[in-house]
Amino acid sequence: MRLPHNIVCIDIETTDPDKKLGDIIQIGAVIVNPEFKIIDTFSVYIKPLTAHRNPRAMSVNGISEETLSTAYSLEQALILFENFCKDTRLL
Repeated sequence: MRLPHNIVCIDIETTDPDKKLGDIIQIGAVIVNPEFKIIDTFSVYIKPLTAHRNPRAMSVNGISEETLSTAYSLEQALILFENFCKDTRLL
């Protein structure tokens, strides 16, 4: 199988699987070419907007409070992600 163009696959980690409770704390992405070869990757940690943490979700994602304390704001992270997509000609 061959893709018609490059695609981006996105992974988001949150503080809770419930979208009404959880905050986004990491955005990861990988760009693959039509032959499914990785051509670029992206990862950024994001400071949560609330103090809510679902212990199970935090256990699954393995992201520490120490990492979150020095993470980017959501706005900063989204700008970085947008620039990543522009740099790879996805937008």
